[in-house]
Amino acid sequence: MIKRSYYRFEKSHNIVNRTYDMLYYFLKDKNAYSSAEELKNKIRQQIKTLDGIEYFTKYFDDKLKEHHEDIEITCNLRELITDLDYLKLYIVQEK
Repeated sequence: MIKRSYYRFEKSHNIVNRTYDMLYYFLKDKNAYSSAEELKNKIRQQIKTLDGIEYFTKYFDDKLKEHHEDIEITCNLRELITDLDYLKLYIVQEK
């Protein structure tokens, strides 16, 4: 069972919404999901696992390399990647 510290970190850093915002920014087909809540629930389920966090980290790292000239996107991606790495530490500590 994941401890409260994981949930506190996830909530306080607003990771689900920030991940959603970045995914929505990079989505080619904006109508791929019927609602924002559907995609946020999928993100919430993914970031509960180590593999899911690593997937998002790699995906955003690739996007960071593609969009390195856009300062705002670069800063947001770096901050999100750092927070995902910290979230991964919470999961590893649980094991």
